[in-house]
Amino acid sequence: MDNWNITQIADDLSTLLKLTEKYEVPIISDKLESLNATLPYSNEPKLNIELIEFHIDKSISGTNPFGINYITVFLENTCEFLPENIINNRDVIIGYSFQIDIEAFIDDNGPYLSCWHLDKNIESEPPKFTHPYYHFQFGGNTIEEQDAGKLVILGSPRLPHPPMDLFLGFHFIINNFFSSKDYDFVNKLLNNEDYQDIIKRAQNRMWQPYFKAFGTTTNLDYTLANVFPLYMQ
Repeated sequence: MDNWNITQIADDLSTLLKLTEKYEVPIISDKLESLNATLPYSNEPKLNIELIEFHIDKSISGTNPFGINYITVFLENTCEFLPENIINNRDVIIGYSFQIDIEAFIDDNGPYLSCWHLDKNIESEPPKFTHPYYHFQFGGNTIEEQDAGKLVILGSPRLPHPPMDLFLGFHFIINNFFSSKDYDFVNKLLNNEDYQDIIKRAQNRMWQPYFKAFGTTTNLDYTLANVFPLYMQ
């Protein structure tokens, strides 16, 4: 239960902010600072970030169209917990949204848009396609029809992935969008023991129940049929 303690989560957020300043991580952190100011006084275990901006002024290999030389990655996340669900063998996450929006430019031309969202499946009617309990999906409300050009955006596939909160989302973006060859802060941050402890605690909260579905679990939500429905038993 300690990993779900709002005081510990608030301490981790405060430490993360100090590390981003120490290692000069190129983000606009005012939303994090606002959350940091209010979270220690919150009576409910909930993380809600409307927008964090990560700025990348280097090219990323494999990017299309060729010549992209500036990228802004926006992260939004809401994660509401009900720690009592641990003893009920249910998912502790009761409210969830996770969105990554990308704006890319070639000099002053753009923006070229992309986005991903990580969803929690809400059971209603039987799905028409496979719906892992948590899944990454390309596209979203950010890309409107007029933005798509010749790009086709489908609702499938939905890719199984464990849920991520603010800390794991931050970790995901640092590892996937910032080249350690171009940005000195990457390895310094990833090798920092305080940062590693923050991520390990987040992994314990968010990922341990998920991955137990692949072994022996008594959780009624994190079952193998839920988290990886393509697997035929």
